[in-house]
Amino acid sequence: MATKSAASSRRRALAVCTLGAIGAISSINFEWLTLTMTPDGESVTLGSLTGGELDSRSSAIALFLLACAVVLWLVRGTAARLIAGIGILGAVGLVLVTVDFLLNPMAHDASGRIATLTNVAEAHDVSSITPSSSTWPYATAGFGLAMIWGAAAVLLRAQDWPSRVSEANSPANPGHTAAAEADATNDPIALWDSQRDN
Repeated sequence: MATKSAASSRRRALAVCTLGAIGAISSINFEWLTLTMTPDGESVTLGSLTGGELDSRSSAIALFLLACAVVLWLVRGTAARLIAGIGILGAVGLVLVTVDFLLNPMAHDASGRIATLTNVAEAHDVSSITPSSSTWPYATAGFGLAMIWGAAAVLLRAQDWPSRVSEANSPANPGHTAAAEADATNDPIALWDSQRDN
């Protein structure tokens, strides 16, 4: 029973890590920032930028987190704890990048494109551009926090999770011993030896 609960807690933690990384990649590719101007009192959208366009670090970190999540499915023990620790650092970095954008949305990698859009506005005698953030940066931060939670669970509980070898040989797996006994009784040499000993 303990082995089953440990295995299910492992699957839960790794699923949270994987969904957090996939969610982060997806949300980064949606529009984070929209720039509008209002010539003659009418609102006109100049352009929209995704999270990856605004800050290239966000895409790189999200791909790194996905790689960490995939590796966590493949390793156990100390290696899993090491990868989980690295994943936590990456997820913290993603959250910080997102918060940095929310605090100052106009000062990022896309500043050249923003300047181009500003020049378009100035060509129409509009001196001010209104930036508006979508909910996707908040979603990205949420996925980053989910990744932190899942990786922290791996870091704290990986030592309690059985390795593949101990799972296969554990007494909690009655099918294994029954199959071994059945094979032993079907083996003619083992049957001959047992009859000879009697």
